[in-house]
Amino acid sequence: MSIFDTDRSKAVTDSASPNAAFRPGFTTRDITAAALLAALTAASAIISVPIPGSGIPFSMQVFVVLLAGAAAGPKVAASAMVAYLAIGAAGGPVFAMMRSGPAVLLGPSGGYLASFPVAAAAVGMIVGRRSPLSMGRSLLGMAIGLALIYAGGAARLLWLTGKPLGAVVQIGVLPFLPLDLLKTLAAAHVAVRLRTRFANPSTSSK
Repeated sequence: MSIFDTDRSKAVTDSASPNAAFRPGFTTRDITAAALLAALTAASAIISVPIPGSGIPFSMQVFVVLLAGAAAGPKVAASAMVAYLAIGAAGGPVFAMMRSGPAVLLGPSGGYLASFPVAAAAVGMIVGRRSPLSMGRSLLGMAIGLALIYAGGAARLLWLTGKPLGAVVQIGVLPFLPLDLLKTLAAAHVAVRLRTRFANPSTSSK
C-alpha cells in the first residue's frame, strides 16, 4: 500500500467518525446531513393537531430537533434548522398545519420555531462527541433543548399577548409538556442507540 492509499483510507475513516460532525467547516457529508434533517423536520410537521385556546399546534418537530442535535452535532443541526426556517419563511408549506410565510414566524408559534436552531445546537454541545453516550448526558442535553424551545415560545407569547407569565405558561407550555417529555425521553434513547451503533459498526452487521 502506498502512502497515498494510506492517506485516502484515513480520510474515509475520519469522515465516518462520529467526531466529524464536530469539526470546523462544512463537508459534502455535512451539507447532505443538514438537508436531510431539514426535510425530516418538515415531514414531522405534517401530522399536527391544533391545541384549543392556544393557537399553537402540536407536532413531532420537538423530537426531530432534539435528536438532530445529538446525532449530527451543533453546527450541522443548527444549520438544518436555519434552512428549515428559511424554506418556511420563503413560502414552503413546511410549518405545522402546512402553513408558510413570515407571518407564522411572527405569530404565536414563532418563538418556538425561532428557538429550533438554538435548541439543536445546545443539545449537540451538551451531548458532545464522546462515545458511548450515557443516557444521563443524553437526557440532560434533551431537557435543556426542550427548555430553550419553551423559553423562546413563552417569550414570544408574552410579547404578543401581554398576559402574565403564569397565563402564558398555561396556554403555551402546560398543554404540550406531557407529550413533549415523552418525545424528549424517546429522543434521548434513540440518540444513545445511534451513538452506540456508530461507535461500534460491527453491531450493525450482526
